[in-house]
Amino acid sequence: MKEFLSKYRWHATAALAAISIAILFYFSQNKNMDSTEQKYTPSETAVQPGAGTSAGDTAGAQSGAAEAQVPDEIYVDVKGAVKHPGIYKADMDERVYDLIQKAGGFEKNADQSQVNLAQRVKDEMVIQVPEKGKKTVPAQPAGTASGTAAQPASDAASGTPGEAAEKININTADEAQLETLPGIGPSKARAIIEYREKNGPFQKPEDLKNVSGIGDQTFAKIESSITLQ
Repeated sequence: MKEFLSKYRWHATAALAAISIAILFYFSQNKNMDSTEQKYTPSETAVQPGAGTSAGDTAGAQSGAAEAQVPDEIYVDVKGAVKHPGIYKADMDERVYDLIQKAGGFEKNADQSQVNLAQRVKDEMVIQVPEKGKKTVPAQPAGTASGTAAQPASDAASGTPGEAAEKININTADEAQLETLPGIGPSKARAIIEYREKNGPFQKPEDLKNVSGIGDQTFAKIESSITLQ
């Protein structure tokens, strides 16, 4: 028996060594597989749910907010020398003239020269039509339309205080106001009003030179003192 064990001892030793190597290899492979799975775990959760649609959602929200700022309906208050004063519904592209027609038109004593008929209407606007021989002091909001309406805020902010008030609106000014312009006397003031009533509001300041008696020299004197707004 001793001879047998001595003879085959190295076979047993080799077998044990092979078994040990196989066990070590097995555990080594399992460990590597666990490490690989842990390594790729973050990449599977890197993309947050809904990240691909966040930009679209934001754009949609902004678009909805912009639409909410546009008024669904416009209402204008027509006062003074019109046949049926009151609050009237209007469209975005309508003018002061259109709203006065909705109010039945001018009364016989209305001073049409003090109203800018071509002005586009706005929501909450007040159209004040004065009587002849009377002057009105309208409220200050930019939407007010009358002969002495306040200048737009952009004009008032682009110079020294009071500069905007000094300009004369050649589309709404009466004869007395036009005569305050340099070189404009009673006859030229009447000519401006007659031209305006016949041809409608001035579209640009240079149109004044189409009025009889107003040439380049006269226009050059008054150009900085007039406005169409």
